[in-house]
Amino acid sequence: MSHKNGRKEFLYMIVHTHGKGESGESVYLIRADRDPTVKELISLLHLDYEPEDGETLDAQRFDIDALPTLPSK
Repeated sequence: MSHKNGRKEFLYMIVHTHGKGESGESVYLIRADRDPTVKELISLLHLDYEPEDGETLDAQRFDIDALPTLPSK
């Protein structure tokens, strides 16, 4: 169950697209009880984020209780 002390938690998939030098994508998963700000994500994930260089930072929120689970054996 994703509730802790009455607060609902969500799973966030963060995609950091970077293009300076070697271009690529990094994907991170975090749990939080609210939508994180861009500044919080940069600090939490230790990102070298430069939007003026064409980098992007996208977050998608998932309800943990609604995610499918494998049945127990």
